[in-house]
Amino acid sequence: MFAYSHDGTSFRAVDPDHVAAADEVLFQTYATVEQLTAAFPGYAAARLPSVAQQAASCLQNGTIHLACSSDPALDGTYAATLAVQSQIAAIAAGIGVGLGLPQGATTIPWQDTAGTDHAFTQPQFLEFGAVVRDYAFALIRCTQGALTTLPSPALAIA
Repeated sequence: MFAYSHDGTSFRAVDPDHVAAADEVLFQTYATVEQLTAAFPGYAAARLPSVAQQAASCLQNGTIHLACSSDPALDGTYAATLAVQSQIAAIAAGIGVGLGLPQGATTIPWQDTAGTDHAFTQPQFLEFGAVVRDYAFALIRCTQGALTTLPSPALAIA
């Protein structure tokens, strides 16, 4: 027999003669989602990931949707994982200290999630880096509980 509590999110094995506490519901076997939903009105909401959990997932596996008003060829869906953010930050830092784009190029190819290269100029890449940085920072603040709403992954540059 199993005693479920905390909106159905916690359970423990109990003896057959166990008397359920006020916040417990007893089941003979493991409860199904349907049984837990019927027994605990808050079960569906309790199963949803928190904003902090969603933000952490976005930092690990997230994407952003970029729209460029001056160059629609840059529009696309790009990875925004921690690793990609680090790569963007490193290139932007190099530009910021006067090193320019990697290998002295006038544009930098950056792949979207479909594997298509998009050619960013130095100013476009700096702006791209800034909006990705701001998005990531908002996600970090969500993981810390300082923000309670996820930032939009729809980002725009000029």
